[in-house]
Amino acid sequence: MASTLKRQKRLKNLFNSRRVVELSDLYEAIETNSRMTVFRRLQRLNYVSSYTHAGRYYTLYEIAQFDRDGLWFYSEVGFSQKGSLKKTIKYMVNACGAGKLHSELEKQLRVRVHNALLDLVKSNKINRTRFEGNYLYTSIDPNQSKRQIERRYELKIHPNSAWQFLSESMVIEVLVGVIRAAGGKPEVLQIVSSLKKRGVSITINQVKAVFKRYGIEKKISGSL
Repeated sequence: MASTLKRQKRLKNLFNSRRVVELSDLYEAIETNSRMTVFRRLQRLNYVSSYTHAGRYYTLYEIAQFDRDGLWFYSEVGFSQKGSLKKTIKYMVNACGAGKLHSELEKQLRVRVHNALLDLVKSNKINRTRFEGNYLYTSIDPNQSKRQIERRYELKIHPNSAWQFLSESMVIEVLVGVIRAAGGKPEVLQIVSSLKKRGVSITINQVKAVFKRYGIEKKISGSL
């Protein structure tokens, strides 16, 4: 019993010191070659495996600092409160009032999502529909899907409704674009253009929503 507690404590100390570890580190920490033993110990610590890197990395829920999208990145390693990549995508598609585009998901999740999306559609877990030359992924529920498609079109018309569909990472991208703007006087179209060159799919209204939220145009005018 004492030996078991000692190994459990060693495992906890390993996470506290490194934050993110690989399976080989866990074998060494509890002195075993048994995968079953490792995961039995992990379950007592409430762990989560990465949805990136084929689930090779592990951390504890108490260590991960999940953002409002339920994501946490440690360097290039991504973790999700929902667990696997497919579960995360399904959640994000259903949770967003305007559905999700392929490019939006890849930007947020920082991994390729094509195969996961295809599997989810084929297994009837999410729906997809054509939207201005792209696929828009929505809920499998017809009524919710209809509302999501309608809200997606609203993004093009009403700037004020765009904010609620912006991910934390997209807001950061816009703010970084503002900082980098030539001459210190960023314009909406300039930000949209520069972000699209970097592969960030964002609308004019979404950028306007960020500008309005942070009073960017007022601050620029006030500095003149």
